[in-house]
Amino acid sequence: MKKKIEQILNGKFKYDQPELLFSKEKLEIKIKAGTTTQGELYLGTENNDKIQGYITSSDRRFVPGNSRFSGTTVRLPYGIDAVGMQAGDICRGWLCVTSSIGEYKLPFAIEAIKEEIISSVGKVDDMQTFCEIARKDFREAYHLFTEKDFCMMFRKADKKQKALYAGLSGQPVTYQHLEEFLISLKEKDSVSVSLKTTAAEFYNVEEDMQESFEIHRSGWGHLRLEIETKGEFLEPERHVITDEDFIGSSVQINYLVHADQLKRENHIGEIIVRSPYQELTYHVLASRGARIHIDVHREEKRHKLALVKDYLEYQENRINFQTWKENAGFELNQLREAGCEYPEYQFLEAYMAHLDGKDDVAKKILKNFHGKEFTREELETAGTYLYLCTVTGLYKDRGQAVWKLQNFFRQKEDSFQLLWLLLQLDSTYRTTPSKVLFMMEELYEKGCTSPLLYIEAWKMISEDVSLLHRLTPFWMQVFCYAGKHDLLTEELVMRMAYLSGYRKKILWKSVSGACSRI
Repeated sequence: MKKKIEQILNGKFKYDQPELLFSKEKLEIKIKAGTTTQGELYLGTENNDKIQGYITSSDRRFVPGNSRFSGTTVRLPYGIDAVGMQAGDICRGWLCVTSSIGEYKLPFAIEAIKEEIISSVGKVDDMQTFCEIARKDFREAYHLFTEKDFCMMFRKADKKQKALYAGLSGQPVTYQHLEEFLISLKEKDSVSVSLKTTAAEFYNVEEDMQESFEIHRSGWGHLRLEIETKGEFLEPERHVITDEDFIGSSVQINYLVHADQLKRENHIGEIIVRSPYQELTYHVLASRGARIHIDVHREEKRHKLALVKDYLEYQENRINFQTWKENAGFELNQLREAGCEYPEYQFLEAYMAHLDGKDDVAKKILKNFHGKEFTREELETAGTYLYLCTVTGLYKDRGQAVWKLQNFFRQKEDSFQLLWLLLQLDSTYRTTPSKVLFMMEELYEKGCTSPLLYIEAWKMISEDVSLLHRLTPFWMQVFCYAGKHDLLTEELVMRMAYLSGYRKKILWKSVSGACSRI
């Protein structure tokens, strides 16, 4: 003990120094001769201590993105320059990391390889691999198809296949050329489209009206639709629709009904949707005169779409709460007058009252449904009722409510509405946002294509961009939605470019166009 006290008095201390940990013990990089690429390296300590320092490279072909670093878990981007290297050349060296907890050397080896067709999943040396890429990311397949080395995969092809490629690869090459190429090789079927409804009728038209109908697609690949109208009173919002305009498997076709082109008699027109393989016709009847009967179903659909549109604008911060409440209140009144007093609309009214701090009004509405039994087909309605009763205090056992919602969600795993209710009620999810995003991505993979799913995911990564780790088909849809609705921010565009730009030079047109406006 006396010896230890003397050591302390003399300023001699013993303490444990944390070890600097690297995401990779050695960097082995393969790159096409004469090209450049980028990558990243992570470093930190086991106890997540804050570290700082600087980094240098022993060779100019390995260029650190930052010369200095500071933080707990540090990301170090780097660039690799293989310009001037020949296939088979290997450049070896090390990175010197001088930090607040010591100096470390991390070896690297840069190997120049011969020209090959490289995709995001690695080397592409046969048609089967190429078709798998096309199924997952048609735009990347198009990029590979237009590369000069693509013909390497046809060394064993017959004359017919070589002739087909020669004919379709001539400049300029379009997405349709690649689509025809895969179809001709019997590697895929053409993308088919269908109408959810085939006709609409409008009476008492006194002013111009904007309406829409829905198109569904099946199959994968490139799709280009041309929109044409017959009838002077009809005008499509757009004359061309591509696969980039689809959200999930559907797209809304908007059109105008011009009142000044109508008389009191009925006018019949058509909206024709053409693809290279199909022709669909949507029939429209419009008149300034009165209709004989009220089409309740059409009225309900129109007001329901307006409710969804207003809610999305509210979630996108385009309108404030008061404006949303007034718009939604108007649509709910219209539905009530049309006889559509269904539970889901009354629950929306109760939800707005709750958000407005008027739980007494919400409780009055909810008490009308006390004792109601919901069927298996009404799980979303039942979940909404349970959620509202819990947040307004009518139902006291919050834990039991969460358990019931989890049970509902297990029975209907593709419902974003039930997932959203569960996330709102169960506070444990607030501490694990990455788990929430994983659940959303699973929901998308199970067939959910609700715009509400996309906007909720977008709001989460807008608050914390580090939650976005990779670009999956789900995130491509989210970015597509954000690009079409002018929601992209510079930070998220840069994050997207970082995740995709190192291996892909072509991004979807809708996102690129939106990015250029930022």
